[in-house]
Amino acid sequence: METVKLVPIEANGVTAEGVSVNIPGTELEILQVRCAHGMLFCGIFDKTVLEKLDFPAAVFSAPHFSDMLERKPVFLTTAAKALGANEDMTGAELIACFS
Repeated sequence: METVKLVPIEANGVTAEGVSVNIPGTELEILQVRCAHGMLFCGIFDKTVLEKLDFPAAVFSAPHFSDMLERKPVFLTTAAKALGANEDMTGAELIACFS
């Protein structure tokens, strides 16, 4: 299994950059999606730290990028909400919001 993968993520006519990091000795991956003005993260990232960074971010309970695109976030930073993000948006909608 590759250690790090960069994956183009297509959603709502926007392309974002997916980063997948394999946890050594497992099939598990740490996921993040980088957009022009914010990021989507898997649940391993600390919500308190993301909030302190004052950065638009959404956290998901999602083991795969496809799950992240379809699901709604479990957490949004205040900065994400200031860009118009809300808890009822899917990951795909948030990519558009953060782009």
